[in-house]
Amino acid sequence: MNQTTDMFTTIKIKGEDVRVNIERIPALDGYEIRDQAIKVMMNGLKGTGAAEDSQLRRAFAVRVLSYVSVQHDEETIIPLSSERAINDQLPGANELEHVLNEVLRQNEIPVHVPLVVEQYWGEAGRQVAAEVMAAISALLINGMAGKSVAGLQAALDEAQDKANA
Repeated sequence: MNQTTDMFTTIKIKGEDVRVNIERIPALDGYEIRDQAIKVMMNGLKGTGAAEDSQLRRAFAVRVLSYVSVQHDEETIIPLSSERAINDQLPGANELEHVLNEVLRQNEIPVHVPLVVEQYWGEAGRQVAAEVMAAISALLINGMAGKSVAGLQAALDEAQDKANA
């Protein structure tokens, strides 16, 4: 990775613009990285354990940033091939996130996929809420009319089970 590439971005380090070279990610690696990105986002949406999320996010960032080198001048090109190199070369979380997103964008790895996933779960939540509200309304109406609510209670219980799943 000791050559400049056509893909790059710039970041500020100590007030100076520094070139960040981005390698082309091979197709199979890009495919795996896209799946890894989805897993990172899904874990965030599901609220899995903090330690598990942290390890998955860290592994994802290290893998994506392994396709990057920071070029301070023509002779000083430092590959981000380890956590230490990443921490030494990127001054903060904002720069890390910027470079990570640029690697994905410039390699045409869709980063909008998590938004689709989030929209899906939002719609699923609305549907479950609608079922619960319909069952509650039916219970109230029938209960107030003195009708049996046993079947409706079962429907409400089923809707609540879906909501808790």
